[in-house]
Amino acid sequence: MLTFSHYKNLIPCFKPIDLTCKLILALMAVAVAVAAKTDSVLEVIPEDTIAVVQVGNLKKFNQEVNDLVAELDPSIEPNRDILLDTLIALFSKDDDEIDFDQDTNKEARAWLNWAKEASPEEREGMTKSEKFQQLSPEIQEDIKKGLEKLKSKNDKWLNKDVTENFESLEALETEVGLDFSRDAAIFFCQNPNGTKDKPWFSSVAFHIAEQQTLQQVLERESTSILESTYNGLTYQILIDKEENILQPIGFLVILDDVMVFSDSQQICQKAIDTHQRKIQPMSEETGFLSLDLDTDLNDVIFHVAVQRLMQENQQMLFNTFAMWENEVVQESKIEIGNLLQQILSWMQQIQSISLTVQHEDGEILLKPTLQVVSGSEMDNILQPTAESSKNFPLLKYLPSNNCMAMGIYLDSQKMVEMATWGIDFGFKILEQSMVMTLPKDAETISQEFVKAMADFYSSVNPHIAYSMNISSSIYPDNNQIFQIKDKEKLTKLLNDGSIKALFQLPFKINQMVGVVDTEKDMEEELTETYQSIEIKSLIIQDMKNFIPLIPDLPQLRSLRVLRTLPNEIRIYYTIINDLFIMSTSGSSQAIKETIDTVLGQKPGFDQSTGYDRIVDVLDASGYMAMVISPMTLVNQILGLLSQRDPNFSMIAAMFSNIPQTYSLCIGAAPLNQVLEMRFFASMKELKELYKIAAGLGEMFNRK
Repeated sequence: MLTFSHYKNLIPCFKPIDLTCKLILALMAVAVAVAAKTDSVLEVIPEDTIAVVQVGNLKKFNQEVNDLVAELDPSIEPNRDILLDTLIALFSKDDDEIDFDQDTNKEARAWLNWAKEASPEEREGMTKSEKFQQLSPEIQEDIKKGLEKLKSKNDKWLNKDVTENFESLEALETEVGLDFSRDAAIFFCQNPNGTKDKPWFSSVAFHIAEQQTLQQVLERESTSILESTYNGLTYQILIDKEENILQPIGFLVILDDVMVFSDSQQICQKAIDTHQRKIQPMSEETGFLSLDLDTDLNDVIFHVAVQRLMQENQQMLFNTFAMWENEVVQESKIEIGNLLQQILSWMQQIQSISLTVQHEDGEILLKPTLQVVSGSEMDNILQPTAESSKNFPLLKYLPSNNCMAMGIYLDSQKMVEMATWGIDFGFKILEQSMVMTLPKDAETISQEFVKAMADFYSSVNPHIAYSMNISSSIYPDNNQIFQIKDKEKLTKLLNDGSIKALFQLPFKINQMVGVVDTEKDMEEELTETYQSIEIKSLIIQDMKNFIPLIPDLPQLRSLRVLRTLPNEIRIYYTIINDLFIMSTSGSSQAIKETIDTVLGQKPGFDQSTGYDRIVDVLDASGYMAMVISPMTLVNQILGLLSQRDPNFSMIAAMFSNIPQTYSLCIGAAPLNQVLEMRFFASMKELKELYKIAAGLGEMFNRK
């Protein structure tokens, strides 16, 4: 389903032709008998392909999607075929391409734009509605004409005689002779004579099963078919009427048991060359091969050769970015300088972008990868981390139960560089958007912050452990643990006040925009002792001026949770042996729980299932691994709300028996000139949460 839903956005790349479902059928034509076997459709996709989307096993993937959707939402029709629905929706109509005349009444166009996304039943109900009847006769007439145009377009695209028997993907497979138990792909190649409207050629590749069935279907549905020969192989030219003129609508070639259909004759010929090994396939191209994408574990592969895309479309991309920049400036009145050109420069450092999708037993793993150009600035950013990365040794000091826990490995110099750029850009946006006028010392404040940041990170190792929880207020408790590299330097920074600039930036910004009390003394440092350990704290945000602004009205009950915000938010910090512990919270309770864990009085995070999931699912040798427990977050928020409103206790009881597992994971790891990320979700663990939340939503909607 993922493949074709993405492909729908690329349909405009095809020339606007009336396929009347012949596009699907054309994909299945056969010119020669099927004798040999080709293991994967990737073997016939040319090396100069810009982008490819491959599904490893359509049948299996379709069944997995159906089972997952049915399990998550029992209201879904049990025999509903999700992937087939997507295919029919993809090829049956394209209402977004319909443009209504400018002389059509503006109000009528608004109705018709809604009708583009509506079902036939919804469109019929629209014309019978009371609101429609209140429109003037002229507007009603314009709307009815537009609806006829939509209906005509749909009827042309969706041939009922062809699709009425396709009740399932298996029925479609049998009807047209395809083999959906093997892989299929959509791919895009550069159009040498490309225009803004059609810069790329679009092609698809499927395995075929029954030659005779395919040929019969093709001949029945096509106006005519011509044949041509290239390098000893025959390919077909599909002819149909476009505006009453017979012309080619596509080109098709059968290579062993793989069918390639394209809107370009040149691509069919390149596929023949690839099949005959006169040019190498994309799957053997260095960038693709090094990513190890072609594996049985992957249900879906998406790969874009960014460097090739940039080289062959540089002027078009530059013009597009310039247009976007002008639109942003005109609409937001914010001067963003050469930001978009900078993005274009970053893209030139990217070799390729890939995404793989794996699904098994209700668990989904997405693996986006960013492959960079050797020797580029991005390569230099990744390389030091790749050489120095290790496991996350500080996770064991976090409490065992968290909404979110994360291990981080960050190069200190790179952090300072990114912070400098971010602060400069942020101040620029604030000033140019006229949200505020920056004080004269804004530059000094930012410089002090950057220096404090550089000094601090030079005194600690690059490993960080981080956790988040909701306890005494809706403001989350954020805990960070660092391993000290230079204790003498860190102690000096803490004692002489130099490091306070690191904590002061949020406070200063809030002072600038008037959120905090400017009379509050940031320099006032509080100290308390817990288990013979001294804890110091500084205020970073005074909330006393903010909380009274929150309305306490029945119709705004959802905002009441904000009234649980603390009077002030402080940053707490302490040193235990070679660890520097820091907590941002409304109270010192969060840092005290971390101290208990560090002292061995409570189990650490390494004893939790969340740590096991980091090791099993994510790359624990990378520079970021995060696990999230949605159920823990829900329980903590409901527990907090129940203290203020007893009605939430009933809702909390409904969720209390759902296991608090770490169902979501995110990781990032540098490989050889590659940044690999992982996004994991256990849908079977989230199922009960989804069901109860959906039920509550329906209950509140009825009220």
